[in-house]
Order: sequence, then structure tokens, then C-alpha cells
Amino acid sequence: MTRIRAFRQARNLTQKQFAEMVGVTQGAVSHWESGAQISLKYIPVVATLLGLPISELFYEHSRAA
Repeated sequence: MTRIRAFRQARNLTQKQFAEMVGVTQGAVSHWESGAQISLKYIPVVATLLGLPISELFYEHSRAA
């Protein structure tokens, strides 16, 4: 499962705005955020737009205090 929703919301983007940036429909973004697999061709695009390494989209890192 990706963490696209959290990163998108942290950047104050709606699903529609983000979808337009990626070049997909709002429905595609909704599906990704609900757990559907994201196509490999969009992973680098999404990561770049969110300013993240690809691994950040998929893995929650535990951070020691």
C-alpha cells in the first residue's frame, strides 16, 4: 500500500489537482489511495512530483527518538 494520500494532503493538493499533475484521472488517484496497485510507469512521476524517493511512497520508516 502506498502512502500517496498522506504526502498529497501534506502538500495541500486535492485528488483532482494531483491527478492533473500526474496525467491521470481523479479516479485513478482515488484507487491508488484506496490500495489499488499503481502502474509502474507512474511511480517515478508521483515520487518526483511529491519530492520523494520512491521508497518513501511504499514503506513507513520507524524513527528512533
